[in-house]
Amino acid sequence: FQSEQLLPELQVVENVALPLLLQGFGRAEAKQRALKELQRLGLEDISRQMTAGLSPALAARVAIARALAIRPRVIFADQPTALLDPVSGQEAMQALSLAAARTHATLLVSTVNPQVAAWCQRTITLRDGLIAQDSRRESTSETVFQIEDA
Repeated sequence: FQSEQLLPELQVVENVALPLLLQGFGRAEAKQRALKELQRLGLEDISRQMTAGLSPALAARVAIARALAIRPRVIFADQPTALLDPVSGQEAMQALSLAAARTHATLLVSTVNPQVAAWCQRTITLRDGLIAQDSRRESTSETVFQIEDA
């Protein structure tokens, strides 16, 4: 989602635990895993806050925690920094990159932002729906699709 899709009537930890509950985890285990993911992202201090009052940067990090709590094998990030300032965007990309590396997940990013694309090992540039360029770097393990306007 390009917006966080957090439920404002739930606490941060409840938002992160929700997908785990939907997958059949018990309440205690879901909450424990949610708290662990929040801790990894440095968000344990806000775990009891309601999501309605979070800044866009914090809401984005909570949404990342929620996505990562289920330990996906593939992480799809559609414009993950679009609503963030440059510093928060860098923090979000760092969190996504570290989480993907930690869990051996593939991170697939769609962006028009060259700073976001710079995080990725492989960049596929699309122009008018066709591949215009496919380049690889050695330093990271993510792939990004960069869409340029014609």
